[in-house]
Amino acid sequence: MTWPVAVGDMLDGKYRVERVIGAGGMGVVVAATHIELGRLVAMKFLLSEGAGSPEIAARFIREARAAARIPSEHVARVIDVARLPSGSPYIVMEYLEGHDLDATLRHGRLNGDEAADYLIQACDAMAAAHRLGIVHRDLKPANLFLAHQLDGTSLIKVLDFGISKSAFDPALAGITNAGALVGSPLYMSPEQMRSAKDVDHRTDIWSLGAVLFELLAGRPPFQNDTITGLIADITLGEPADLRELRPDLPPGLVAVVVRCLEKKPERRFADVAELAAALAPFAPQRAQRSVERAHRIVGSVPPAPYSSSSIPPARGSSAPPVTTVSTAPSLSVAPTSLPPPPRQTAPGEPPAVGVTAGVGHGTAPGWTGTRPGAASSSARTFALVVAAALGAAGAAWFALRGSSPPAKLEKEGSVALEARAVAPAPPASAITVAPTVAAALAPVAPAVVASADPGAASAEANALKAKPKRANVASSALSATPENKKNGLSMQLK
Repeated sequence: MTWPVAVGDMLDGKYRVERVIGAGGMGVVVAATHIELGRLVAMKFLLSEGAGSPEIAARFIREARAAARIPSEHVARVIDVARLPSGSPYIVMEYLEGHDLDATLRHGRLNGDEAADYLIQACDAMAAAHRLGIVHRDLKPANLFLAHQLDGTSLIKVLDFGISKSAFDPALAGITNAGALVGSPLYMSPEQMRSAKDVDHRTDIWSLGAVLFELLAGRPPFQNDTITGLIADITLGEPADLRELRPDLPPGLVAVVVRCLEKKPERRFADVAELAAALAPFAPQRAQRSVERAHRIVGSVPPAPYSSSSIPPARGSSAPPVTTVSTAPSLSVAPTSLPPPPRQTAPGEPPAVGVTAGVGHGTAPGWTGTRPGAASSSARTFALVVAAALGAAGAAWFALRGSSPPAKLEKEGSVALEARAVAPAPPASAITVAPTVAAALAPVAPAVVASADPGAASAEANALKAKPKRANVASSALSATPENKKNGLSMQLK
């Protein structure tokens, strides 16, 4: 095998080759130092066997163009593209510390949360690629690189867009032959097996499902000793039962894998954003950021948290997957009775305070009640005003008549006045008024008038009539006092 470069070579006057990172059947990757910037970069070259093929060289350039167009932190960043003196192209990319998932699988299968986290990050990258019309067509563990970050975390980087299909690059259209078997057969979808040229983004969903299967089970979903047998198994057969290989996995996670590996593309997840949302319940909380970003990229709204009880459509059925959601039934209590409609207020009567009458768990629309005690309080106030008016009228009557009240009342007036001044006010509910006052108050507050007894009314009237006399006597005494005259005070009632 002839290497295109050697350690210590200086390329383009600024890249010095440091060491070989890895080599494959068609190319080699080396670490180099950017002399001007003083940082490491990765450089990818075609081997001499591939450099002489125009088709392979065109795919190599396509990889650089595709990766450079995808603005995602989960895609290895392309820095530069140049050519060797021989004309063979090479790509300069960011240098990544870490290893791919193929190397991870050599140490055993992964836990469900770890595998779901890696796949969601890959979905984040592929959402950006699919938005640009780029289909990878070669997603596999070796092309998912686990890069170590400075903070100690790891980040999935999607590599090798060399055989990607672009719907928006006319210069690269038609490179793939209709009958060519393009991709890695262990992770290829049935439709890609039949024609790699006539596939869309859903072939990548199949490949991601096959990768997830292997991360969880430690083996691919389809295995065969021959390529023809493998093709027959993928196009016609069923994948291995993940439940038997990993009985400890949540059924919902197994259902996600099964749906990715549906034979018909329309029965898989509609896009990688939907796949990421389905994996979210089984991944760490930090993966939610990638889920939301994938939905923003593809232009869809993130759904409610995906239920782990989601069931994929049964094989042979075109029904969509069913997600069971249990919600508490809403309770509504019908009112057994409604309050009476509000009465009409009389002219001059203080208006009642309207409040909403609550019935059960709701309200009775259109009905209002009165604040407790509002009517009785208004009626008491009105009764006192009427009583005071009657007292004033009686006093005026005695003054105009010029006669004195009965001797007994005059004699006992001062005593009654003192007793009334110290006696406690009667309860509001026991106010007694004259029959005429009772008749006047009956339309307003019938519940307030406790009694209209004639005897009680007479006693109340006599008490009211006594007030003017007492006032007259008191005023005479004041007028006869020299100090009061001196001060100019006069309270004679005319």
